[in-house]
Amino acid sequence: MKNIRNRITSSFKLKKEDAFVICTPSGTDAEILLTYLALCQYQKNSLNQTANKTMPFVRNIVVTANEVGSGTVAACGCRYFHSSTPDGHQVSVGKSIEGLKNEYVEVIALPARNQTGAAQNVQSLEKKLEQLVQESTQKGQIAVLHQVDSSKTGINVPRLSFLKRMKKIYQDTLIIVIDAAQMRCEELAVSKFLNAGFCVLSTGSKFFAGAPFSGLVLLPTQEASLLCQDFTVGLGNFFAKDETDERLTTLQKNLPNRKNYGLLLRWETALANIEHYVSIPFEKRAYIISQWVRKAQKWVEETAYVNLFFDERVEAESQNDDFRHGGCNSIISFTLHPAENGKPGRGLDTESLKTVYQWMAQDISAWLPNNATVDESLVAQQQCLIGQPVKICEGQSELAVLRIALSAPMVCRMAEENSIADVGTRIAQELEDDQRLLDKLSLIGKYYHILKKHHYKQ
Repeated sequence: MKNIRNRITSSFKLKKEDAFVICTPSGTDAEILLTYLALCQYQKNSLNQTANKTMPFVRNIVVTANEVGSGTVAACGCRYFHSSTPDGHQVSVGKSIEGLKNEYVEVIALPARNQTGAAQNVQSLEKKLEQLVQESTQKGQIAVLHQVDSSKTGINVPRLSFLKRMKKIYQDTLIIVIDAAQMRCEELAVSKFLNAGFCVLSTGSKFFAGAPFSGLVLLPTQEASLLCQDFTVGLGNFFAKDETDERLTTLQKNLPNRKNYGLLLRWETALANIEHYVSIPFEKRAYIISQWVRKAQKWVEETAYVNLFFDERVEAESQNDDFRHGGCNSIISFTLHPAENGKPGRGLDTESLKTVYQWMAQDISAWLPNNATVDESLVAQQQCLIGQPVKICEGQSELAVLRIALSAPMVCRMAEENSIADVGTRIAQELEDDQRLLDKLSLIGKYYHILKKHHYKQ
């Protein structure tokens, strides 16, 4: 894994002295290490008699909690989030990791959106976050504050200027985590995060489209002194020496010698895409991404029974964010509105879109009515992959979205041409797959109620 870690460092244009690199079985597993870091900081402060030695020791604050990985909140509390650990041990979901207690960590999960589905007002959110951090430091706790660098629908909060101000005020009583699991920021952003003293969590899947379950933690080198032997009993079920930076000797000596060949191979698939992507000139990447986003959004808007879910604040912030790929939100979200008397009806909720998600990946032509055309039957046969549903708002007016998203391999394919005209042709060819997907979604919207009857007869 040392070669993998070195290649990650090189791909993100980091110097060895900038960060410690730890490969993890998933992005969710990575959260456990960051809470461990906070517990060690608490222990250090406790020895220096700056902590009050009452539980909880750590307050872990997760923003956009309903638009990150499903196991994130549990992992942030150092609780098992799956019935088996990466080393194969069977455990009880929700129980504290061995050697820890539930009372050690308090997790505060804040939603991504308000009751109407609009993204939280960033100023109000930051005010709330500052209050939570201030309370925790007054209690002698260590606060862990997450910034989600692109949620499942592209939300990016809180702002970096706010995080830098908070770190300057609270220093070693605050650990800031950039959750870049989607990795929809430019590679140069990573070094800027680390230089600001922030920890970075990422994956080789999502945007880079490597095999799933390839996680990564980057720690600023000044954080090495925080690592301690306490709290490490259960970490060996998740991590091994070979996966961690050899300079993290305290952590390494408390981890097993187990080799995770699956993780090695998964990171190989990710790095093949990462290294290809970062070799493309920045300006060319930015042009391709912005063009694809603009045209894909236009196609969504022109698709019957499908509505583009356009959050003006999120989109505006994307355009002002120098760190985002192409300076725009490369996750395109939309709602599906089945026909009611020939016109688009109410948007579907999460459970209904889960069914649509299944239909998209299977041949549903046998369920079409007798009056369906031959072309419609051909569309219904298409097997399409699409982003899983994300709940936008709850209650009686619950609404959810489906998503299409740009990936690094798509950018690499579109970048194979040299002239702008030829690149434009490749973008159009790439969008043909998205057009087929949208055609099937429109068909489902048209015949949704008929398809639903057949689905429940199975």
